[in-house]
Amino acid sequence: MKWLAGLTVAASLFVAPAYALDCNNATTQVDMNMCANEGYERVDKALNALYSKLKQSLKEDAASTEKLTEAQRAWIAFRDKECAFVGAGYEGGSLQPYVVTACKTELTEFRNEQLGRHIDGDQN
Repeated sequence: MKWLAGLTVAASLFVAPAYALDCNNATTQVDMNMCANEGYERVDKALNALYSKLKQSLKEDAASTEKLTEAQRAWIAFRDKECAFVGAGYEGGSLQPYVVTACKTELTEFRNEQLGRHIDGDQN
């Protein structure tokens, strides 16, 4: 058993250290996928904050709050299905996750603009 513990320690010395991903110079598909995912996580976090802020502003209006909730659920379903469609042409390839994530990022950025206008009182 001592040899197993020694082997585990020795193996841990050869584990590559984590590296900082430079998304401005990503060259491999894996790195590009990871960078796309980081971008999506950023806009999705903003989406959640905007949605919460808008919902909070409607807390006195139960009917509008419910309509917002329904609209947001429908929009998320649309976004996910639309991006699955966009990525379908790359099914099974290494580019598919990037294409789907880029689509979700673009649509989420647009939704963020919409929610921001609602918060500002501009319904257009």
